[in-house]
Amino acid sequence: MDHGGPGFIPWDRYGKIIFRMNAPIDTGAISPPRLFSSLKAGFDVVASHLGLILFPIALDALLWFGQHLSINSWLTPLIDSYIKYTSLNTSTELKELLAASQETWMMLSQNFNLVSFLRSYPLGVPSLLHGIQPVVTPIGPAPITDLVSIAASFGLTVLFTLTGILLGAQYFYLVARVANHETERITFKIILSIIGQVLFFSMAFYLVAGLVSIPVLMITSILMMFNPALGQLVMVALVFISAWLLLPLIFSTHGIFTYRQPFRVSLANSLKLGRYAGPQIATFAVVILILGTGLNYLWAIPEANDWLLTVGIAGHAFVSTALLAGSFIYYRSAMRWVQEIIQHRLASQKPTV
Repeated sequence: MDHGGPGFIPWDRYGKIIFRMNAPIDTGAISPPRLFSSLKAGFDVVASHLGLILFPIALDALLWFGQHLSINSWLTPLIDSYIKYTSLNTSTELKELLAASQETWMMLSQNFNLVSFLRSYPLGVPSLLHGIQPVVTPIGPAPITDLVSIAASFGLTVLFTLTGILLGAQYFYLVARVANHETERITFKIILSIIGQVLFFSMAFYLVAGLVSIPVLMITSILMMFNPALGQLVMVALVFISAWLLLPLIFSTHGIFTYRQPFRVSLANSLKLGRYAGPQIATFAVVILILGTGLNYLWAIPEANDWLLTVGIAGHAFVSTALLAGSFIYYRSAMRWVQEIIQHRLASQKPTV
């Protein structure tokens, strides 16, 4: 495996940084991570390995032309019952808000495709149509099967999510290999190791997300019952606070694919990056968000019954893969920079003889 070129400090089997105190220290040998250079390199490397974009293209093609699994038959009555129950003994303002939200929820229920759980979060194959949920195609209405069993729907949700995680792990690994110019042979042992760490990360993510989101949703729901404006304000504030707190975790899985680290070590190094390069990482996250989200609006302009949407799907697949490759390149550069900072600090603290 290519370990990043000259000057790279290797990682041991536990993922810790090895500091070579007897090595000559060249101040400024490694420059701070450069955002736009990393992104450009990501676009260049994907342009020379276009096969990588087949992952998101295939997923969008499945969500567009494949069999749609609807849960409208049992979800709509649940939504209707919830809205009616919540509207009892509430203010007129809240009743109007609930009535407006009911129409939105009903539309989402009618269009929702259970197969979209193949686009797992936070690690998964990117998809443009995951957010659109199309029910028509250029050749006619999409084939839809209505699931009437809640148990079957739940089982398929787990199956699709697990499959999406496995596909996402493969996708991330291949993109990381290309971005890092790895030449080592892909072995079954490496694949199993990465899948194990990804599954561990995913379970931890869903567990923490559930433990945090449930009380937050309960609190905001109670606030909205008494004061809808205050409830919405608290919800927006919590979103911004969560985004700020999660910022140091943006590279929490990159070490798994780049250095074959256990998830706990990869997470610790992501936190370390946030400590030493917080402003740079914040800028990186904002630029990625603006590019990805902004271009998604462009890709989604054609209607679902227009063949022109295929251009949007291809464009989304290329840009998303290039941004991911750029993130791996930026991560390696940032890790090397932080290692150099730590080396200099240790060297400055070393007593002179």
